[in-house]
Amino acid sequence: MLTSPQRVSAWNLLCQTNLCNHLAPDLTFSDTDRRHVSDRLAALSDHPDFRLTLACMLADQPPPAAANSCRALRCSNDERDTVHWLLTQLHALYQPNHLELTDRLDLADLKQLLADERFHLLCDLLRARLSADNLPLDAHNRMLERCRTIDPAEISPPPLITGDDLIARRVEKGPVYARLIDALYRAQLNNQIHTRDQALARLDDMLVKNPPHSSPEKP
Repeated sequence: MLTSPQRVSAWNLLCQTNLCNHLAPDLTFSDTDRRHVSDRLAALSDHPDFRLTLACMLADQPPPAAANSCRALRCSNDERDTVHWLLTQLHALYQPNHLELTDRLDLADLKQLLADERFHLLCDLLRARLSADNLPLDAHNRMLERCRTIDPAEISPPPLITGDDLIARRVEKGPVYARLIDALYRAQLNNQIHTRDQALARLDDMLVKNPPHSSPEKP
C-alpha cells in the first residue's frame, strides 16, 4: 500500500475509516498528523522504498517510539533499524526554524552519512519533509551539492592511526582507545590531517596534553 503510486489515496482511506489509529498499539494520528503523512507521501517518487514510506508515516514520532511502532507492525529488523536511523538523522538535520543545519554539518559527519548505504533514503526523506512543510528545498539541494564536491575515495578512507599505534606508545587499553582513534579519524575526515606522520604527531600531542594511564613495560 505505502509503495504504490496510489499510496496517498490508500492512506487517506485509512484515515477516513479511522483504521490508521488501529495499525499498532500506542500508534495514533491526529488530524494534523494525518495531513502531514499524506503530504510527505505525495512528495515521494512513484515507487519509493518501503522503509522510506514507513519513515514518512512515522516521522512525527520520536525515533525510539517509531522503532517500537515498527516492532508492533512486525517489520523486519532491517526495516525497523532503517526507520530509526532515518528519523534520528532527520531530526538532527531538519528544524523548520534552522534550515541552515545542513550547511553547518561537519565534513566528517557528512562523509559518515555518505558512507551509509541508506543516505539516498535520508535525502529523499528530507526533501519530502521540506516539501510537505511548504519550505524551500535549498537546504536539501545545498547538502547534495556539498556531497558532489567530495572525492569518493575520501568518504571512508582507511584510518591513519590504529590501536597498534597506541599499544606502541604503551597506552593502557580501555575506553581511551576509542576516544583517541575516533578523534583522529574525525580529524582525518575533516581534512585536518592528511598523512600518517601528521596523524602520529597529533596523537603524540594529544597524549602529552591529556596523558592516559600507561601499561607497564614488559620485562
